[in-house]
Amino acid sequence: MKTYKIATLPHYYQPEIQGRDRVSFDGDYDTVAAARAEISAQEVLIYYTNNGESGRPTLLVVDSVVADYIESGRNEDASNYDWDNAGCGCGGCNACCAMMIAQDRDYIRKHAEQ
Repeated sequence: MKTYKIATLPHYYQPEIQGRDRVSFDGDYDTVAAARAEISAQEVLIYYTNNGESGRPTLLVVDSVVADYIESGRNEDASNYDWDNAGCGCGGCNACCAMMIAQDRDYIRKHAEQ
């Protein structure tokens, strides 16, 4: 049975060195409509920003398979990232981590349920 999760993409204005821009996932919904209803319920609440956060995060509905792919570190295979655009390609420095987070966020946007 297909299920869905809500992807949270935070927005920070300070330099990203702690992985705070990393995508997180919440919920386990049977339908896209149920996940969207939860997003609507959250968006009417007052949102308090964290230090360095520029506003409310973007909430998107994704298939659980997409969420699992990102949560597992792209199936525990770093070669699934586009390393041609990486600063150094070591996979562990701030530049590489920021690149992987940015690619994960782009992947979520591309695969969000419409």
